[in-house]
Amino acid sequence: MESSFLSFPQSEQVEIFRSILEQTGRSNQAEDIGQLIQCLQSIQTNLADAMDEVSYLLEQIQTVEEPDIKARLGRMQEEIQKNMHQFGKQAQAAEAEVIEGIQNAMQNLRKKGVQALDCVFSTTHVSQGLGRAEALLTQAVSGLENKMQAVDCMAEEFHAMKGHAKNIGRAAVGKSAEEVPTRNRDAGAMAKIRAGMEYCKKILAGLGQKVLMARAHVEHLHQTAELRPENVASVQEIAKELRDARDFGPGRHPELLQLR
Repeated sequence: MESSFLSFPQSEQVEIFRSILEQTGRSNQAEDIGQLIQCLQSIQTNLADAMDEVSYLLEQIQTVEEPDIKARLGRMQEEIQKNMHQFGKQAQAAEAEVIEGIQNAMQNLRKKGVQALDCVFSTTHVSQGLGRAEALLTQAVSGLENKMQAVDCMAEEFHAMKGHAKNIGRAAVGKSAEEVPTRNRDAGAMAKIRAGMEYCKKILAGLGQKVLMARAHVEHLHQTAELRPENVASVQEIAKELRDARDFGPGRHPELLQLR
C-alpha cells in the first residue's frame, strides 16, 4: 500500500492555511483541520503496524503441519489483508479530499478574499469516506473475532488428531492407548497465530477510535462554518453522538450527524 503521508509542499500548504484561519479569527477551524490531518496520518501509521503483523501471521501459518488447516488459515490471512487494504484506501481517499478542499479554499481566498473563508470547504465527501472506512473497520474487527474462534476450534482439532495418531502408533507396537492431554493454549504455532490475530484486533479497535475522532472534527468543522456559535456542539459531544449512533443506532439528535 502506498504511503499517504503529506509531501512537504502539502504540509506547508496546510500550515499556511491554518495560519490564515487563526489570523482571521477562525482558530476553531484551524484546530479542526490540524487534528483531522493528525488523525488521518496516525491511522496510516497504525495500519502499517497491523499490516506488518498480518505478514508475520503468514510466516507462522507456514509452520503448520496439517495441509487442510494450513490452507484454511492461509485463506483467513488473505481475507484479513484484503480488508485492511480496503480500509487503508478509504482512509487515504478521505485525506486526499481534505487536501483538495484546502487547495480549493486557498484558490477561493485569492479570488474572493477573506470572506471566502466563511465556508472552509465541503465536508460531505470527507465525512462519507470516513463513514465507509469505519464500516469496513467494524466488519474487519467482527471478522477477526470469528476467525479467532475458528483458530481455537482448529487448534483443538489438530491437537486431537496428533493424539489419535500417536495412539495408533502405540497400538501398532502392542501398547495401550494414552489419554490425550489437555492442549497448552499458550504454546505452538496455533497459539502464535491466534495471538497475532488478537494483536491485529487491538490495533483495529484503536483505529476505530481515531476514525471516530476524525469524523467528529469534520462535523465540528462543518458546524463552525454553518451554524451560529451558540449552536455548535463541542468535538467531545459530537464524538459521543457519533459513538452512540454507531453502537446503538441513530441518536436522539440525528440532525447533529447530518452533513450538508
